[in-house]
Amino acid sequence: MPGDPEEARKMKTKKKRRSRILAAEVIGALAVAVMPMVLTTSLITENEAKYVALTRVNLKPEDVTFTKVKLEDVGSDAYYAVEFRRGDRNYFFQIDAVEGIIEEFRIVRVQDRIAGIPA
Repeated sequence: MPGDPEEARKMKTKKKRRSRILAAEVIGALAVAVMPMVLTTSLITENEAKYVALTRVNLKPEDVTFTKVKLEDVGSDAYYAVEFRRGDRNYFFQIDAVEGIIEEFRIVRVQDRIAGIPA
């Protein structure tokens, strides 16, 4: 019967079920497509992190003594902690390990540290 409410309910239920199946297939396909990108995100190297830091302060590797270059993880973020010394100054950098962008940067004079002046 064309105007049967029961038949209309069944058709509506079938459409909803098909929509859910299609949505699940689309989500599954997206997950499969995106996962390789997430898993293959490459990080910059230690040498690239050093280069980023040195370039920021216009120095060369032979001008400084590196005291720390370490890849750190904080939650889902990875960064390089790069520290070096030149003369009476200590340089501290936090560099995004994926983008190679400086997130934090400061210079502390050794005399200031001895005197207790905060960085």
